[in-house]
Amino acid sequence: MSIAIDINGECVTMRDVRRTERTAIFAEAWPLLAELRESFFLHNCPPPVPFVLALTERHPEAWAALLARATGRDREWLAELSEADATRLALAFLAAGRRFWRAVGSVDLQRYLIQRRHPGSIEA
Repeated sequence: MSIAIDINGECVTMRDVRRTERTAIFAEAWPLLAELRESFFLHNCPPPVPFVLALTERHPEAWAALLARATGRDREWLAELSEADATRLALAFLAAGRRFWRAVGSVDLQRYLIQRRHPGSIEA
């Protein structure tokens, strides 16, 4: 799924993270995703938006990596966004990235964890 939003008069397409990108993103955004995964297991459902937005503030580099992949934009472009535009982009990513968010709470992340702890134990 993709969502197009207007940022400063420019159409930005927010897309879901591709399955082939997940391992790289799990590595880039590990601190944020680890907390997110823990929340999935504690509550047995996706965490509420305010919780996710709080995570983005605690892990700005990891969040920037996710948004850069999902928008195809570089981190410099993301850093120049106003707070309001950054929030709109974040909300669009949460909506567009439904398959990715399910993967965070699924076996895809579990496979990544095993590979991280035991390199070469699972084929990529």
